[in-house]
Amino acid sequence: LLVFFLLGSSLVVQSGVRLELPPSSFAVQGLADAHVLIVSAGPSPRIILNQTEVARHQLAARLEALAKSDREHIGRVGGIIVKADQTTPHGLVSELTSVALSHGFRVAWATLPAEKD
Repeated sequence: LLVFFLLGSSLVVQSGVRLELPPSSFAVQGLADAHVLIVSAGPSPRIILNQTEVARHQLAARLEALAKSDREHIGRVGGIIVKADQTTPHGLVSELTSVALSHGFRVAWATLPAEKD
Protein backbone atom coordinates (compact mmCIF):
# COMPACT_ATOMS: atom_id res chain seq x y z
CA LEU A 1 0.00 0.00 0.00
CA LEU A 2 1.38 3.35 -1.02
CA VAL A 3 1.13 6.58 0.95
CA PHE A 4 0.60 9.78 -1.03
CA PHE A 5 1.27 13.24 0.36
CA LEU A 6 -1.17 15.97 -0.44
CA LEU A 7 0.54 19.29 0.25
CA GLY A 8 -1.61 22.08 1.63
CA SER A 9 -3.69 22.82 4.69
CA SER A 10 -4.93 20.11 7.01
CA LEU A 11 -8.50 20.71 5.89
CA VAL A 12 -9.21 19.74 2.30
CA VAL A 13 -12.42 20.39 0.38
CA GLN A 14 -13.00 17.86 -2.42
CA SER A 15 -16.25 17.66 -4.37
CA GLY A 16 -18.01 19.62 -1.67
CA VAL A 17 -16.82 17.25 1.08
CA ARG A 18 -14.67 18.60 3.90
CA LEU A 19 -11.86 16.23 4.80
CA GLU A 20 -9.20 16.36 7.44
CA LEU A 21 -6.51 14.02 6.13
CA PRO A 22 -4.38 12.04 8.58
CA PRO A 23 -0.70 12.91 8.98
CA SER A 24 2.15 10.67 7.80
CA SER A 25 5.93 10.98 7.79
CA PHE A 26 6.29 8.95 4.58
CA ALA A 27 6.03 10.07 0.96
CA VAL A 28 6.08 8.36 -2.41
CA GLN A 29 5.61 9.47 -5.99
CA GLY A 30 2.05 10.34 -6.96
CA LEU A 31 0.02 8.29 -9.38
CA ALA A 32 -0.26 10.25 -12.63
CA ASP A 33 -3.07 8.05 -13.97
CA ALA A 34 -5.04 7.81 -10.72
CA HIS A 35 -8.73 8.02 -10.07
CA VAL A 36 -9.80 9.71 -6.83
CA LEU A 37 -11.96 7.99 -4.21
CA ILE A 38 -13.18 10.33 -1.47
CA VAL A 39 -14.65 9.01 1.79
CA SER A 40 -16.22 11.48 4.20
CA ALA A 41 -16.61 11.12 7.94
CA GLY A 42 -19.83 11.08 9.92
CA PRO A 43 -22.60 8.62 10.71
CA SER A 44 -23.35 8.10 6.99
CA PRO A 45 -20.03 8.48 5.15
CA ARG A 46 -20.28 9.63 1.54
CA ILE A 47 -18.26 7.80 -1.11
CA ILE A 48 -17.31 9.84 -4.16
CA LEU A 49 -15.46 8.31 -7.11
CA ASN A 50 -14.09 10.76 -9.69
CA GLN A 51 -16.47 13.51 -8.50
CA THR A 52 -19.58 11.29 -8.66
CA GLU A 53 -21.25 10.00 -5.51
CA VAL A 54 -21.45 6.21 -5.43
CA ALA A 55 -23.46 3.96 -3.13
CA ARG A 56 -21.29 1.52 -1.19
CA HIS A 57 -22.93 -1.51 -2.85
CA GLN A 58 -22.28 -0.03 -6.33
CA LEU A 59 -18.56 0.63 -5.87
CA ALA A 60 -17.34 -2.78 -7.10
CA ALA A 61 -19.29 -2.45 -10.37
CA ARG A 62 -18.04 1.12 -10.92
CA LEU A 63 -14.44 0.06 -10.29
CA GLU A 64 -14.81 -2.88 -12.68
CA ALA A 65 -15.97 -0.47 -15.40
CA LEU A 66 -13.07 1.89 -14.65
CA ALA A 67 -10.56 -0.98 -14.75
CA LYS A 68 -11.92 -2.05 -18.16
CA SER A 69 -11.74 1.54 -19.43
CA ASP A 70 -8.17 1.91 -18.14
CA ARG A 71 -7.10 -1.29 -19.93
CA GLU A 72 -8.61 -0.01 -23.19
CA HIS A 73 -7.14 3.49 -22.94
CA ILE A 74 -3.78 3.11 -21.20
CA GLY A 75 -3.14 -0.61 -21.56
CA ARG A 76 -3.31 -1.40 -17.83
CA VAL A 77 -5.34 -0.71 -14.72
CA GLY A 78 -4.37 2.62 -13.20
CA GLY A 79 -4.35 3.75 -9.61
CA ILE A 80 -6.76 4.96 -6.97
CA ILE A 81 -5.95 7.73 -4.51
CA VAL A 82 -8.09 7.27 -1.40
CA LYS A 83 -8.83 10.57 0.32
CA ALA A 84 -10.49 9.65 3.59
CA ASP A 85 -11.14 11.90 6.54
CA GLN A 86 -8.99 10.89 9.51
CA THR A 87 -12.13 10.20 11.56
CA THR A 88 -13.59 7.83 8.96
CA PRO A 89 -13.67 4.33 10.48
CA HIS A 90 -10.54 2.40 9.52
CA GLY A 91 -12.66 -0.64 8.70
CA LEU A 92 -14.52 1.28 5.99
CA VAL A 93 -11.31 2.67 4.47
CA SER A 94 -9.78 -0.80 4.54
CA GLU A 95 -12.89 -2.34 2.93
CA LEU A 96 -12.92 0.22 0.09
CA THR A 97 -9.17 -0.20 -0.41
CA SER A 98 -9.62 -3.98 -0.67
CA VAL A 99 -12.33 -3.55 -3.31
CA ALA A 100 -10.01 -1.35 -5.38
CA LEU A 101 -7.08 -3.76 -4.98
CA SER A 102 -9.27 -6.71 -5.99
CA HIS A 103 -9.95 -4.98 -9.32
CA GLY A 104 -6.24 -4.54 -10.01
CA PHE A 105 -5.82 -0.89 -9.03
CA ARG A 106 -2.70 0.40 -7.31
CA VAL A 107 -3.83 2.23 -4.17
CA ALA A 108 -2.41 5.25 -2.37
CA TRP A 109 -3.86 6.86 0.74
CA ALA A 110 -3.76 10.65 0.73
CA THR A 111 -2.14 12.09 3.84
CA LEU A 112 -0.61 15.32 5.03
CA PRO A 113 3.00 15.77 6.09
CA ALA A 114 3.45 14.99 9.79
CA GLU A 115 4.53 17.92 11.91
CA LYS A 116 8.18 17.82 12.94
CA ASP A 117 8.88 17.59 16.68
